[in-house]
Amino acid sequence: MTRIGDPLDRLRAASGLLAGAALALLAAAPVSAQSPVDFAPDITAPLGTGPALVVADQQLAHDDAAGGVTGFLILPGTLPGNVEVAGYHHLASGNVLLSVDTTTALPGLPPGAPAAPNDVVEFAPGTGLFSVYFDGAAAGVPANARIDALGANAALDPLLSFDTTVTLPAVGAVDDEDVVSFAAGLFAMVYDGSAAGIGSALDLDGFQPIGFPAGWLLSFDTTGSVGALTFDDEDVLIYDIGLATYAMYFDASLSDPVNWPAADLTALPEPGTLPGLAAGAVLLAACGRRRRDLTTAPGSPSRRAARSTASPPGAGSCTG
Repeated sequence: MTRIGDPLDRLRAASGLLAGAALALLAAAPVSAQSPVDFAPDITAPLGTGPALVVADQQLAHDDAAGGVTGFLILPGTLPGNVEVAGYHHLASGNVLLSVDTTTALPGLPPGAPAAPNDVVEFAPGTGLFSVYFDGAAAGVPANARIDALGANAALDPLLSFDTTVTLPAVGAVDDEDVVSFAAGLFAMVYDGSAAGIGSALDLDGFQPIGFPAGWLLSFDTTGSVGALTFDDEDVLIYDIGLATYAMYFDASLSDPVNWPAADLTALPEPGTLPGLAAGAVLLAACGRRRRDLTTAPGSPSRRAARSTASPPGAGSCTG
């Protein structure tokens, strides 16, 4: 089941696009400059150098691209501790869309109908309840496929990327570096990674469509290269559709060379949005009171298996 949104949500989405276009003008400045991002990591880790923040894999935070990490876009306790945010999209209504990495029961979902990794749920912060936004099984997404990157277009149709190659109705084979839309019961390809120069060894695990220049912000699950541009799994690239070129948008190691290399950026909301900045300001106040051209080289093996998944003490607290 897909929920496209009521007319008020569409109006809000249009307003959000205007605000996003203004923010994108900043992103359109020379892309060699470091740009801020909102993100979710794949492990619980202290991130940032001033201020630093322990961010768990079921939370989202803001990196100002200069060493400062603040949060949270999802408050601690919203999701169970054993759940990782796989995909995230902020709606103009204030609600958020989420995909998760493991099947889990969530408040508001029908009894016996937990959120599966091939579903998208909508979370309403005002009520603390979840609802089904995209029912993967009903739409024909195989049960073994996980939505590992998530967005939505102006019509509030879900945009989806998967962790494995899947065959979907109407569109056929979809690789893990692709993005599809789902509208009026049909899938359609909206970003074909291989056609855009991305090699099959790379899995797209974070994306955000942008309006100016028309293109995508992209993050992958392994180290790779596109022409002379080399990137890691915690970095974000910008792809200009008109020029068919990639450039570095957010080099995480420039922000925190010690802690970021151990983590993978796995969810990518639109960077610099007010929800992220506002959450960061609230946290800072609370802490104060307490004290390149395209040819793709083969990707390297994933570093995820080698990482510790232990949660350090004080998750969700301010450090530094």
